[in-house]
Amino acid sequence: MTKPLNNEALDILFRKARTHNAWLKKPVSDETLRQLYDLLKWGPTSANCLPLRVLFLRTREAKERLRPALMPLIVMLLLYNTGFSLAVVQVIDQSKPVIWVAVSWYLSATAVFFAAMLLTNTAERLSLLMRGVVMAGTVASIVAIMAYFHLLGPASDFFLMYDRAKAAFNDPNVLGAFLVLPALLMLQRILTGGIGEATRGAVLLGLMVIALLLSFSRAAWGQFAFCAALLMFLTFVTTRASNARLRIVTSRGLPAGWTGKLWAVKQGIDAAMALSKILARLVNDDGSIAIPCCEPQ
Repeated sequence: MTKPLNNEALDILFRKARTHNAWLKKPVSDETLRQLYDLLKWGPTSANCLPLRVLFLRTREAKERLRPALMPLIVMLLLYNTGFSLAVVQVIDQSKPVIWVAVSWYLSATAVFFAAMLLTNTAERLSLLMRGVVMAGTVASIVAIMAYFHLLGPASDFFLMYDRAKAAFNDPNVLGAFLVLPALLMLQRILTGGIGEATRGAVLLGLMVIALLLSFSRAAWGQFAFCAALLMFLTFVTTRASNARLRIVTSRGLPAGWTGKLWAVKQGIDAAMALSKILARLVNDDGSIAIPCCEPQ
């Protein structure tokens, strides 16, 4: 190549190139598809080979073939629960085995429902589901904390078991296990989100960690601690942005009167607030951003 690309071409190819995640409900002409393919085939490849196969699907029937098949999952769950149903016949007079099998059928139907729902618009729908998990975890945490400190009056006893918070779950161990996922989602928001998002995540994480502690479920404590450490490690290893790595705060010594998890939450909140103050100093009155090259002595 003897002639360098101009700035307009560089902007289109690199500086302003974006990955699209939304599309217009308009068909693409055959001519446009041919032009795209003709450009694609000139891409640099190893040993002048292009190991690529492109299918242009236009009809609804052809597009349906791209959907993952649900039938193997349905058949497996049918066989799985049919075996339970046949086995429970011998103890049909006992309520616990019958309820267990009924719950198994319900969970299987739920699995098929969510698998079918996530076939299309997977990322958007999965994000919506995770938001629902976070909302449910927040509500359960608030109820658990208020019930533990008897802020709900006589109704507090309904959300407690053996002086342990259980919220609306069957027992405290179930509450603890349920809170692990939304708490990890909030920890991920702190590690990778912006200032506002990280601050909101720290507040919600604090609520969930307190409720998790009040469940007194040691298995849930260990599960959250292990998964949180794994999440931070994978975030540090896989992220390409140095600013995302800097959000992993090095812990100071544990002071007297603090538990490890609450002290970690406090340090995260302090770090988020300190970072927000630093950013606020960089914003001028006219809205421009000041980036100092050095600090005054």
